[in-house]
Amino acid sequence: MKVFRSLMLVIVMVMGFAVMGCSSNNSNGTADAVQDVPGTDVANDVPVTHDVPGADVANDVPVTHDVPGADVANDVPGTDVVNDVPVTHDVPGTDVANDVPVTHDVPGTDVANDVPVTHDVPGTDVANDVPVTHDIPGADVANDVPVTNDIPGADVVNDVPVTNDIPGADVANDVPDAQAPQFTSIHAIQASSDSTDCSGKPHEVGSVLLTDVVLAGPVFSETSYLWGMYIQSQNAQATYNGILVTALQSKFADLDKTLAKGDTVTIAGTYKEFYCESEIVATQITKTGHVGSNFTFETVPLDPSKLLKGGTSADLEPYEGMVVSVTGDFYVAQVGVKHSWVALDVKGNDSGNPDNYIYVSKEALYGQTNGLLKQGDMLSGVKGALQFSFGKYQIAPFSPDDITMATD
Repeated sequence: MKVFRSLMLVIVMVMGFAVMGCSSNNSNGTADAVQDVPGTDVANDVPVTHDVPGADVANDVPVTHDVPGADVANDVPGTDVVNDVPVTHDVPGTDVANDVPVTHDVPGTDVANDVPVTHDVPGTDVANDVPVTHDIPGADVANDVPVTNDIPGADVVNDVPVTNDIPGADVANDVPDAQAPQFTSIHAIQASSDSTDCSGKPHEVGSVLLTDVVLAGPVFSETSYLWGMYIQSQNAQATYNGILVTALQSKFADLDKTLAKGDTVTIAGTYKEFYCESEIVATQITKTGHVGSNFTFETVPLDPSKLLKGGTSADLEPYEGMVVSVTGDFYVAQVGVKHSWVALDVKGNDSGNPDNYIYVSKEALYGQTNGLLKQGDMLSGVKGALQFSFGKYQIAPFSPDDITMATD
């Protein structure tokens, strides 16, 4: 029994040494490689995972493809995606630089740098992909700056908005011009507070455009360099319906020969109060026709007592610039009165009292006063434009025919 146990111990020890010896002999050997696809050459025997069996993966680095089975240099068939990075194209086949997603509001539009852009007119070329609003579809707007044209089809230089107060007018350099004329009728001027409540200091009030007004008398020399003429509306109005117009003789040469009483004109200019005499300083005067022989001016008859000592604005301002007349027995008390022509004594004789005087102006008589009247003459009537000058309302006859001599 002891001999058997000893024999077994020897056998176990011999087998132990044998195993140890085998282990020692294989310590420098090569380990078995694990290959996920039998027969694949895996460099360096490093395990690798292929998501597409049989694919050649450089350097045995695992890679994920977002389109299984695609032959990629890339994930989207035919698309070049650098570094195998997935990309979304909103328009298939569009070339998106750097594979950055882009939104196109007009399919097929080329958007520089792949920046989204909004076009209000489909197909419009917007430089630099900046949104633009066109008020006229198809208009070319330089630099894509919004522009408003008040006249469709007008060319606006530099795309600066412009307002024309007269449709069809040419606005140089597309700079907004003046607003629409402030006054478009004689009545609006003469009935304005600037006229009725005049402060006495000369001042410009506003722009004027009067259409088809009528010359109430001839053109005359207001001064050595200014033409003058009185105009009225063709509409019969009892008050605020006449005004003086002045114009530079250097600009309107021979105006006294080209215009006459009864002509209709369109006048543009500026309304001005000149020491409380309302006037229009004309910049444009255009003859438009003639009223014809059937037209009669409404001459306003005034009570001579309203004109005594030059009158008052309360009584006479509504008739300034209109054709008026007075009748009675008038004595020529003075000739060559300062700031007038003659003083008429309404008493019909030489009372010697200025409180009884009314005044007549020579302004519109166009150099016809020499020898026309002398002190002591008797008159029965005077007609002309009612003028305000040097603090007095006075009548300005247009011709000697407007002065009626008394008969014995």
